[in-house]
Amino acid sequence: MQYESYEIDRAEQWIADVYHCSDCWGQKMTDDDMRLLLEEANDEADLDDYTPPVGLYHECAEFWNSLCELYPN
Repeated sequence: MQYESYEIDRAEQWIADVYHCSDCWGQKMTDDDMRLLLEEANDEADLDDYTPPVGLYHECAEFWNSLCELYPN
């Protein structure tokens, strides 16, 4: 599935928020780890809460890992 750039931007903002509020700075994620994170987030989210679509797991993992390099532990 192809996603629009605004959807990717919104997902990256969500990832940045989660990363900066987490206690695992600098710990990189695999695509499988990110897919699991997104699945759990979508399952636990209230209807009003945004969570990225699980289909963006690869893009989200790449962005998470770039944050690891910019903001290591």
